[in-house]
Amino acid sequence: MTVINYATLAQVKDYLGISWTSEDTVLQQLLDSSYYIINNLLNVDTLNETTGIEQVDAKNIYSNVWYYWYNIFLKNKPVSAVTKINWTSYAGAKGTDYIIVYDRKVVIKDLYNYITNLQRDYFDIEYTRWYDRDLSWTTPWPNDTLPDDIKLLQMMLVSGKYNTKWSEWLKQYKLWEETITFGTINWQSADDIFFSFKIILDKYKSFILP
Repeated sequence: MTVINYATLAQVKDYLGISWTSEDTVLQQLLDSSYYIINNLLNVDTLNETTGIEQVDAKNIYSNVWYYWYNIFLKNKPVSAVTKINWTSYAGAKGTDYIIVYDRKVVIKDLYNYITNLQRDYFDIEYTRWYDRDLSWTTPWPNDTLPDDIKLLQMMLVSGKYNTKWSEWLKQYKLWEETITFGTINWQSADDIFFSFKIILDKYKSFILP
């Protein structure tokens, strides 16, 4: 899978107020490492658009018995399209045969055409999820759907890692399995940065479904 950072090196340098190039290599390394830290904290493989398969527990779906609409909650969001059900290409039209609600709830009208026994334990669904990105980074991508606050999330993390070189001003926070460090001359500012960071993180975190 191609690694495309959520923020660019130029955006990070603007955020940090750095105009010189002597630290570009270090900043790029911090960008690359923060990409994986953010993904780990969000419980995702990436936020760059991709198509993948998820196994769905049939016990966790429910239907409207009058109209035969089946409701499926998927782990990763936002969902943009359903492509296969049980390894069969899905021919339904978005907005007609299925709709997507609140980014991760897929409501499908004709699920019974692809699964003969809805009482079975599990079935597979393939779908496209996350955000459309510029795969080259060579030019601005006008259709990039990545929210700006995710870009800010990575810039904040790089800033925290970059500023740890002033070790007398370190402040660390335990966030799930990760320890996040923010360097600042004002510990109250570090608190503000961390909680802003966590608010954004909570907004996009994917939780493992039962």
